[in-house]
Amino acid sequence: MIDKLYCLKCRSVANIRDIGDFYISRKRGLKQIYHSMDRVIGWVHTLLVMIALIVQPWSANAAASDGTDIHVAVIKKGDSVTIDASYLVLVTADIAWDVLTDYEHMAEVLPQLRTSKVLVRSENKLRVSQTGRIFFGPIPVAFDYLRDVELTPRSRIRSHVIGGSLKRGDVTTELIPREAQTRIIYHSEAMPGIWLPFGISEAFIRDNVHDQFIHMREEMMRRKEKAAMRVSS
Repeated sequence: MIDKLYCLKCRSVANIRDIGDFYISRKRGLKQIYHSMDRVIGWVHTLLVMIALIVQPWSANAAASDGTDIHVAVIKKGDSVTIDASYLVLVTADIAWDVLTDYEHMAEVLPQLRTSKVLVRSENKLRVSQTGRIFFGPIPVAFDYLRDVELTPRSRIRSHVIGGSLKRGDVTTELIPREAQTRIIYHSEAMPGIWLPFGISEAFIRDNVHDQFIHMREEMMRRKEKAAMRVSS
């Protein structure tokens, strides 16, 4: 009888250990699944943006005046924000390039900027300082950036934040010309280094970036019209 009870006890202990091992392995498995899902979601976002860039037409109708053709995808993970965007401008790459690299006058184009200055200029490298503020509802938050910019003339702009309100900030802007049109491809990876109000959503970031691109495109069109007037006169 005692032997039977002892055996039952051993089996119970073994069963408890088996159950414990099962739940531990299951928990580890779930963590791996969650990590895999995060990676898959990131890949899906990137794939969708790439598909959108491929299928967008190169026609005059593609550049809508209301900005509905400007595609912005935002992935917010913790404090990190990744942005992929694309928009078409009915101007030559020369005009688009001149606007995108005109840091001295960028505060006149983008409402959020108060100052924008080129501190150092050396061949195709710049050091740019910018200050401004952004409104989160009624709450204004000031920001400042110090960034190094590397230019590949008429095709690519790369900037890397070295100081200011971002812990990390890398932006690549590419220009793809075709006849009298230019498609602009934008990729940004950033991590803020200042306090921001809680609950800032991907939609808020997307709308903010979308508005900036509208202002940039309007400036490009304005310069195109100004150049046409000079030629006609």
